[in-house]
This record gives sequence, structure tokens and C-alpha cells, in this order.
Amino acid sequence: MLQEIIKFEELNSQNWNEFEELIMKSQLSFPEILRDSSETYFNILSLSDSIGIIMLLNDVYIGNAIGFTESSDKIFLYNLSIEKEYQHNGYGYLLLEEFIHKARDLNYKVIVGNFRDTSLSLVRKFEGVEKEVLRNYYDSGEDFNYCEININKKVNKNEWTRFQENVWKEN
Repeated sequence: MLQEIIKFEELNSQNWNEFEELIMKSQLSFPEILRDSSETYFNILSLSDSIGIIMLLNDVYIGNAIGFTESSDKIFLYNLSIEKEYQHNGYGYLLLEEFIHKARDLNYKVIVGNFRDTSLSLVRKFEGVEKEVLRNYYDSGEDFNYCEININKKVNKNEWTRFQENVWKEN
């Protein structure tokens, strides 16, 4: 059995070209009106307070998380994407967990973002709260949900271990 080796790499404007094509390909899962340009991503990653993470499985790209400051204690999770063939295996959870660690390191207290209905179970695993339903988001034909995840609280280690075991059993 092949051992899975998961790695996270920083994504920034300096290494954008290395991952640009893969990230732009992941945009195809969104309605056309919601797809962003390469320039938009590059500009976000050029911000000094942005967070960009690439997730690799056995050195193969499987996802990314990108965010930027919304206010002094809030970071906006602009993009969280796992490649289709790797979804529903716990990788989105691990990627969001890594994003939370980076956000905490930068003293953010809350992560906010607009999430598809299909991502709400992931948000809820981190005790995220749905604040508003964004009907027909930007005339995309899809509803999105504005959510907040409080990352300021500590998690009990035993509770964390039980939670991780349940995540892997579910997937």
C-alpha cells in the first residue's frame, strides 16, 4: 500500500507562475461569471498580509487556499479548492485546518468567506456559522453562504483526536 505524503507549500506572487495553470483550471468548477482572472489571484498574493497555501499529495497538486485581510482581526477566505478527484476524502478539512493555523499565526480571530452549499459541512466541522444566504450570487444561478469561523478558541487535544478519527471514518 502506497503511503500518502501530504505537504503544504506557501503560495505567493514569487511562485505564482509555478501553480498558475493548476489554480486557473480549478476555476472551471465555478460558474463562468464567478471565475477570476490570473491577475486577480496574483494581486491578492502580492499583498503582504495574504495567505496562500498549495496542498500536495505525493508531490501532486490537489488543492489551494487563498485569503486576504478583511479587517484587523478577520481574514477573507477567497478561494478554497480541492481537485474533483480528491474531494470527499478529508483533504478539504486538512487544507482548511492548515489555513486556520496560518491565520492564527498572523493573529486573526475570524475567517469569513462565501461558501457553496456543498462546502457548508466543512465549515460546520470547524463550528463555522452561516450568517447570510447570498441568493443567485452575482447572477451565477447558485446560492452562496456568507460564513464566519471563529478561530480564536482552543481545542481540547482529546476532543481533537476523536474529531479527526470521525473525519476519516466519514470519508
